[in-house]
Amino acid sequence: MPKMNHWQRHRLRKGTHFAAKPDQNRGDVTRDILLQTATSIFARDGYDATGTRAIADAAGVNQALISYHFGNKHGLYLAVFENIAAQINIRFGNSIVAIKNTLTREYPTKLEARNGYFDALIRLCTEFIDMLSSDDSIDKSRLMMREQQSPTEAFDIVYGAFIGPSLQIIGEIFTRLRPDLNPQQIKLLVISFFGQMIAIRATRSSICRFMDWPEIGKAEAELYKNQMQETARALLLRAEL
Repeated sequence: MPKMNHWQRHRLRKGTHFAAKPDQNRGDVTRDILLQTATSIFARDGYDATGTRAIADAAGVNQALISYHFGNKHGLYLAVFENIAAQINIRFGNSIVAIKNTLTREYPTKLEARNGYFDALIRLCTEFIDMLSSDDSIDKSRLMMREQQSPTEAFDIVYGAFIGPSLQIIGEIFTRLRPDLNPQQIKLLVISFFGQMIAIRATRSSICRFMDWPEIGKAEAELYKNQMQETARALLLRAEL
């Protein structure tokens, strides 16, 4: 059995070894290995401090395969974000469709409309917090936070594919629930609410320290989701439609 390097042993301990899907050929498997390995290393070390040799060595593949699949380091970096955007869209696809249906349907009463809009918002919020509080979001979130601070064209990929559309949908719900606010106020409210959702990952250590939580597991995430629901209720259901 070939000797594993430190990065491969780490993946094995974490249960993230790469098993080929039934319809994947060898090239697809190699590409996926490189994408997942690059995601972790870019998140840990940043773009500038990461070399393609380090990624190839950690993935256990020939460095030339990075050029073959992605062209160069920059191409690999962009592919990592395209992969993240695709994964997020797969995860949230059904929820987004359900929310759009909620926004376009007709309701018999204003109360039913308000409840429908609010329930759609809470569904999106719940799934978003579930994603951010999961262990498999750690590297992706680190990458996203790096891009938030110093955006490149990689940020455009994820913003255009998911973040922007999500903010727009939340804005549409807020507009229905708070018709007393002008467009500028709606956008500020959306950003405030969105910031509270991503805080569970972006300020995870501060939350744990302040709450005296050893970690944010399922129980803690449920408490956070319940509080987000109460926050949304206070912000959005105080005005009549």
